[in-house]
Amino acid sequence: MTWDCAVIGAGPAGLAAAFYLSRAGRRTVLVESGRVGGKCTGLGLITNHPGFPAGVTGRALAGRLAAQARNHGARSIAGEAEAVRSSGRGFEVRIGGRGLSARTVVAATGTEFLPLGLPSEARFRGRGLENAPFETARRWKGRRVAVVGGGETAAHQALRLADAGARVCLVVRRDGLKAIAPLRSAIRRHPGVSVRLRTRVTALLGDDRLRGVRLSGRVGDRPEAVDALFVLVGQRPRLPMMSPGAPGLFVAGDAAGLPRQTAVAAASGLAQAMAADAFLEDRCTD
Repeated sequence: MTWDCAVIGAGPAGLAAAFYLSRAGRRTVLVESGRVGGKCTGLGLITNHPGFPAGVTGRALAGRLAAQARNHGARSIAGEAEAVRSSGRGFEVRIGGRGLSARTVVAATGTEFLPLGLPSEARFRGRGLENAPFETARRWKGRRVAVVGGGETAAHQALRLADAGARVCLVVRRDGLKAIAPLRSAIRRHPGVSVRLRTRVTALLGDDRLRGVRLSGRVGDRPEAVDALFVLVGQRPRLPMMSPGAPGLFVAGDAAGLPRQTAVAAASGLAQAMAADAFLEDRCTD
């Protein structure tokens, strides 16, 4: 079977694209390697998504988007899309060694967290070295943790950990946080968060798991004991192997380098779905 569109990724961008295309009568398949909703499901209460004056949890928002796509006929396949190759009048999407044929592709694969670039990161991954705690924040109640980063994601997660009862050291390499003003104010007010400006993590310390970090900067150069380190220094697009710019191939949401907001991602998914629909109308009609 050849699908009209394969949407890769089931975050807000992918779900919105699948909804639009299936509603337009296009045979649409959604390819997702993880949880439907992606990182959105771990966001907690989202207060900046239009249409929800009291806010909406990431899980609830993702559930509504997924139901909308399903209700209009979008199908789903679980698997990792490894590559997208031009094939005849469309594309072949490689998923776990097998191929899926589609006339168009919308890649909404989101982003992956950037590493610190320290040689021991792989050794401690999952052993005290994490990225965002998401719904596991309560696990760190009463424990000392460090968060590295000065943007909104780092500020959000530092607050989430502190609200869950962790003692948080927020390590920022610049002179101040880049997060929006309400987050900066919340960080300053929270008794569970201490901020280290103009400071870097230069080494990870431990044996079988992470036991501490070495901080260098305004505080000098010294070790600090922590039970976990959350690295939130940025993200980069996570795309399967493909040829950008190929006719019929569209990139949406965070994977397109847009601001990481659920509303922006969903709008981008709709826009790229509209472009795919127009492409099918012009180029791929039977």
